[in-house]
Amino acid sequence: MSSLSRFKLYLLAGFLVSVAFAVTLAAGWQRIRGVDRNGSLAAVTQLPPAPASPQPKDSAPPTPPAPPKPVPQIQPHWTPAVALANLADLSNPDPLLNRPLNLPARSDKLTMTAGRGREMIVRTLREYLTCRQQGFVGKTAADSVLESVAKIQLYPLLYLRRAWPSQVSFVSDFNITADPLAELPVTLAPAISADQQKQIARLAATGGTWKKLLPRTRVQADGKFAVRISDRDYDLRLTTLAWGDFNRDGFEDVLLSAACSARQGGGHSCCFVVLTRTAKGAPLTVLEVRE
Repeated sequence: MSSLSRFKLYLLAGFLVSVAFAVTLAAGWQRIRGVDRNGSLAAVTQLPPAPASPQPKDSAPPTPPAPPKPVPQIQPHWTPAVALANLADLSNPDPLLNRPLNLPARSDKLTMTAGRGREMIVRTLREYLTCRQQGFVGKTAADSVLESVAKIQLYPLLYLRRAWPSQVSFVSDFNITADPLAELPVTLAPAISADQQKQIARLAATGGTWKKLLPRTRVQADGKFAVRISDRDYDLRLTTLAWGDFNRDGFEDVLLSAACSARQGGGHSCCFVVLTRTAKGAPLTVLEVRE
């Protein structure tokens, strides 16, 4: 082979090596720029996550989330008119029911009758509760008055035994001595006649007050938790007894007693009223009336 032929061969081999190197370099540059073989942008790949920094061996564990704050509860409470030391005494009511009735000094016994000659002398709260359950009533007008005394000693205990703690209260500041005729529902007014019953119903439907029903009714405070309301037809004593959630709806209620004596005929009655509010400034509503 001549020296010219060898020179051409070497020149061709060098050209081929240069082309191969250029192709290799271009392909590597395309990968660096994120371009695939078709000339489009390649999918961007994420960098691997950085390794987590090691925690010291003596580091404290993470703090758990704080538990939800408990909803404050308002425990049932009562006025001095209720002879009860604490709520725990109601879990075993036998000692309370076995207490003798606290009758006025001039009265030594309460006689109750169920007709047909059936009579019972009542000396304890338990005996009175038994008589009530069997349909006994006071034998005479004087006994009816004494029965009201027994009721006011017994029934607040029964109400407090069923009471639950309240979640919210709009009656905590209830004060029966602060203008009761303007605050108490007119339906609590005694209706001596059929005409008064109709008038009370009309006022109740229109939001009328007890004061509008009987504007000349006299009100006199009888201590911190009771008032005496006098009219030409009756004398009424209202007493605040206790607070608690008596119907288990979460709202605090207030328990009153209402002892009423008619001026004519000598009739006497005593009932218990549960009132409540479900919003600030709302009128009092009657939840329950119990003879």
